[in-house]
Amino acid sequence: MVTVREEMRKGPWTEQEDMQLVCTVRLLGGRRWDSIAQVSGLNRTGKSYRMRWVNYLHPGLKQGRLSTQEERLVIELRAHWGNSWSRIARRLPGRTDNDIKNYWKTRMRTKAQEREMNTSPSSSSFSLT
Repeated sequence: MVTVREEMRKGPWTEQEDMQLVCTVRLLGGRRWDSIAQVSGLNRTGKSYRMRWVNYLHPGLKQGRLSTQEERLVIELRAHWGNSWSRIARRLPGRTDNDIKNYWKTRMRTKAQEREMNTSPSSSSFSLT
């Protein structure tokens, strides 16, 4: 007998799906995401559940813009560790590696480049004599 596998849902999460995920995680805990996916009945993959929880719905997450202190720390740590976002995120409680990476790519990259240009010696002052 051949069973037809239901199509997995993709795309943006609805508010109702978010509430269902939060309730399911409260009931079953934040582990075994494939099991949570089967129990909840929302037709999404376990990975989709995990990513949604970790990056958006976890109660310990800080939302919104990074503080000036957090920005300085990200710049400092990125200069030291490069694009190791998960390693940087461990130094910023409540921030995810995805959050920091996106923030860097949208806002801070140009700030860091401007600072580098301002602190490095200008080529016009270089002399061959």
